[in-house]
Amino acid sequence: CETLKGNHDIYKKEPFLNFEMHRVLVAEGTQYHSYYKDIWSKAVPMEGCHGAYGLKAEDVYLYTVVHSHKHYRSTGCGLRSLIDLFVFLKARQDRLDWNYIDNGLREMEIDSYEKQIRDAATALFSQDGVPTPEQQEFAVEMLGCGTYGTRRSLVQTGINNFSDSRFPRIQYVWHRIFLNKRQIQNNFPVFAKHRVLIPLLPIYRVIRSLRRTPGHIAGVLKTVLSYRR
Repeated sequence: CETLKGNHDIYKKEPFLNFEMHRVLVAEGTQYHSYYKDIWSKAVPMEGCHGAYGLKAEDVYLYTVVHSHKHYRSTGCGLRSLIDLFVFLKARQDRLDWNYIDNGLREMEIDSYEKQIRDAATALFSQDGVPTPEQQEFAVEMLGCGTYGTRRSLVQTGINNFSDSRFPRIQYVWHRIFLNKRQIQNNFPVFAKHRVLIPLLPIYRVIRSLRRTPGHIAGVLKTVLSYRR
């Protein structure tokens, strides 16, 4: 197991297997958390599997949108997100309860994003689809983001969160170095439990990054310095 922190554990097996076991579907503090806080209330018995429960198709669709939105607003997300949505809708669109879906989208405040990616997916991949220039630009943006986004997208989005500041780059770097309480609890539970160690956390994170991904810190700093409003 590569990590036992945050909202999931990551298991990897060479050469390509990557399996994530989620303890919760979404992290606390996100706009989706209240919707998924009591996930068992949305679970239904799975037909033909005694004792097994799963989500109904409408909630699978909602989570597909949530997962895409989470990546899009942070690191960006790749074209795969549009393809996943298109394939799902092609198989089930006429059988979905859209009132249920629309209510969930509005509750999580992602209804406009869902419409954007659904319309783009339909226009791009339908046999008779004609994408608008905006949808083509949206697809090109996704093509440049890999599967789940890029470091550049992550840094630029992070700096943009401080766009009202006179020094957004400095504030971004400060918040990357000094994590808030929730980030420490989710990602560094040992430090959260032994709070006396928290002043040492930035040093620990730098050493760990240099050991695991030697070029990461330099890459982030380079992106920060090249940032333009």
